[in-house]
Amino acid sequence: TATEYNRLYKGIIWLLQDECFGLHLKTKVPSGTFRMMCLCIIHCKNLGAAIERVDEFSQFCRNLLGLSPLQHTPLTLFNDGTVLNTLPKANDDELQNNQSIVAVAASLHMWRRFCSWLIGKSLDIKEVHFQASEPDKLNILQDVFRCPIKFEQEHNGFCFEQHFLEAPIIHNEDSLNEFLKSAPY
Repeated sequence: TATEYNRLYKGIIWLLQDECFGLHLKTKVPSGTFRMMCLCIIHCKNLGAAIERVDEFSQFCRNLLGLSPLQHTPLTLFNDGTVLNTLPKANDDELQNNQSIVAVAASLHMWRRFCSWLIGKSLDIKEVHFQASEPDKLNILQDVFRCPIKFEQEHNGFCFEQHFLEAPIIHNEDSLNEFLKSAPY
């Protein structure tokens, strides 16, 4: 059930003492980091401002951990009316192992769902980009994203229509607290 899944998810985070399950960096992500990030962005005017604030939050956390800042621009606007939202690229010496395409896909999928929750409507993506080479079995990724997928790209990220950047954040701290109770599910 959703409740059991939520309990299992939170149990794994507690056992590993890492909100990212050890999938991304050698440095663990302390429990409560996602909640604090959410509190930093819940009062943003729109999705574009929230995405920019998440990048600031990420850089702030890196500074606290003594990690060097990442050169990252989370949003790239294109003339065709789309925008590319990318995940920060970790420095090679920070990666625990090569990031699997599964871990990156999960991060992109969760990020998209969270952005959709923030604005109260589906963030329809036009295209997904992966730094990795195309895997042998592509059907799982196609089932998850349901849009064109490009491999061997400069960044991991996804494209969507620019008008979504102006979509207002419709939630507040009360609805955020309710969301966080079942966030993994």
